[in-house]
Amino acid sequence: IDAAGNISTCSFTVTVLDGQLPVITGQPTNSTVCVGSNAVFSATATNVVSYQWQTWNGTAWVNIAGANASTLTLNAVIFSMNTNSYRVTINGLCTNNIISNFATLYVNPLPTISLQASGPLALLPAQSLTLAAVVNPGGGTYQWFKNGVAIAGATGASLANLTVDDLGTYRCRYTDLNGCVSTSADMVVSSQSSDKLYVYPNPTTGNFHVRFFNTVN
Repeated sequence: IDAAGNISTCSFTVTVLDGQLPVITGQPTNSTVCVGSNAVFSATATNVVSYQWQTWNGTAWVNIAGANASTLTLNAVIFSMNTNSYRVTINGLCTNNIISNFATLYVNPLPTISLQASGPLALLPAQSLTLAAVVNPGGGTYQWFKNGVAIAGATGASLANLTVDDLGTYRCRYTDLNGCVSTSADMVVSSQSSDKLYVYPNPTTGNFHVRFFNTVN
C-alpha cells in the first residue's frame, strides 16, 4: 500500500538449492606407467562444486596446486614418484566435504640398451659384421632401424652379416615386458678405402664380386 492507499502486487521466484552431500560414483584407481610417460587419476561424483587433489608426503595429505578438476594428470613422471599416493577432496553445497579412496602410482624404469659390433665398423669388401643389442632387463622385443627406417623382419637381438652393401646408420628399439621402450645410440657402418682390388668369394661358383674403393684422387 503506497501513501495514497493504492495496493500493488508483485511476484518473484525463489530458487532453493538442495544442499546434498557429494556422492562418489567412481573412485581413483592405481596407475602403472613407464618413466617419462603421463599418469592419470580420475574420480566421478554427483553434487560437486569443486575438486582438490592431494598427495601423501609421508606425514600428511597436502593439496596439489592447480589440481582442481575431476581428473589429475601427472606429466612425464620420474622414477622417484614410484609408490606416491593420491586422493581427491570433493566439495559440495554443504560445509562437509567427502574424500575419495587413495590410489597409488607405480613407475617402471626404462630398460637399458647398447649396441656392440663384432669387429671394426669400417668394412672392406668380403668382410662382414654383426651388430648385437645388449639389454636389461631381458625378455622383451626388438626392432632394428637403418637410416631411421624400420628394417622388415629385423626383430631379433642381433643384426648379422652386414657387408659393404649395407652401409648406413643403425639403431635398435627395445620394448621390455612392462611395455617400457628405449632406443639405442646410433652405430654407423662405413667402408674403408684400400689400394687393393677385391675379387670374391674364392672359390666361386661362377657368381662373384669385383670391388675397388679408393680415396678421392
